[in-house]
Amino acid sequence: MVALMYLFLAAFLIAANIFMIKWQKEGLFPLGASGILLAFLGVVVGYTVGAIFVLAASDPWGGVLAAGMGRLIVYNGLIHFLIGLALIIGSYFSNKKTQT
Repeated sequence: MVALMYLFLAAFLIAANIFMIKWQKEGLFPLGASGILLAFLGVVVGYTVGAIFVLAASDPWGGVLAAGMGRLIVYNGLIHFLIGLALIIGSYFSNKKTQT
């Protein structure tokens, strides 16, 4: 059961990262906003996985493991937010018109 949850986590993070970068390149959704969305979604996924672990009683440390999974997703979202923020700040300074 634990291995299955780790596979779910890996599949979720890979798919989330691919779609976040794809949407940012197409201009559909800014990277910073999708990072915040993923950070909030990480909390929901952490609680859901924790409930599955506790109900299945497959591991006495299921809640701790689920909290770690949720924390990884939240950190991934925060990294995307910071990268998006850096892209916004970089584009702001690179598009300034200078007087000559």
